[in-house]
Amino acid sequence: MTDQKIIDGLSELLNTVAGLQYETTLVFHHDEFKLRKELCSKYERLFLDATAIHLLHFEENYDTLIHDLKNLNEKIDFKEPWLADLLALERRSDHHLLTNQNHWIYPILKLVQKLIIKLDVSRKGKGKDEDIFLVAKEGLSAFNSLDENIKKDFSCLCILSIQAMAISASFEELKESKINHMMKVALEEIVEQPTMGIENLLFNFQVLISLGEEEEAMELLDALLEDGIRPFTPEVSYAETISALVEEWVLGKRDRTKKHFRKELPWFSSRSEEYWSGVQKILKEGDI
Repeated sequence: MTDQKIIDGLSELLNTVAGLQYETTLVFHHDEFKLRKELCSKYERLFLDATAIHLLHFEENYDTLIHDLKNLNEKIDFKEPWLADLLALERRSDHHLLTNQNHWIYPILKLVQKLIIKLDVSRKGKGKDEDIFLVAKEGLSAFNSLDENIKKDFSCLCILSIQAMAISASFEELKESKINHMMKVALEEIVEQPTMGIENLLFNFQVLISLGEEEEAMELLDALLEDGIRPFTPEVSYAETISALVEEWVLGKRDRTKKHFRKELPWFSSRSEEYWSGVQKILKEGDI
């Protein structure tokens, strides 16, 4: 393979990571496996970052790219296979981990996988809150035990654990000082993580609502709306926005202190500026 082709491929990787290019050419074209192998061998983390960003824009390529990551791992043996595993687990909880079972990070990956499964079961109303609560605490403990230099790779473990705890604990448990402190510390970790958008801040807002910290939540939402969140959230139709808002926040005058309300929150979902403006209005008027 020519040096020029490697340079061109690296250039596309950088453009993709910078969010400047999303075309399915070169690196991400299914006929260019050799180029991907070469680039991944030399720039593994950059390659996987670019793959993750690509999947945000081309969900339909998921199965193909995850399959190719498995093939790449067989050819070059990833230095950090857990990055590919975490990317795959975002979509499929039944993903067969690439990381070797003897690797020290393997139990952490299994915990991420377990949380994803537990959350899915909980949404369907078939899981026991006590079980998911215990796994959530285990997840936060595991995250806190990681070295600072690897925590950023496992921010998903922290996010999943916080969500699992928020939807499984009783409101009294969430307000209990030890659990509340654990949640707040974990939230600080998430908010400080670098991100391309404001998803982490929106997640923070949702957790604050779950904890009953309405005043703090409204201050956060005020700041987000003042700075303008439209560039970071997808446009949706007005009718869809209002429908979602009514369903999730208003319908039935639901009590946010109850578990079923927290389970139905649009966890970690991006929303339009109109949506969050509507949430702000309803909170201030005390309609729920």
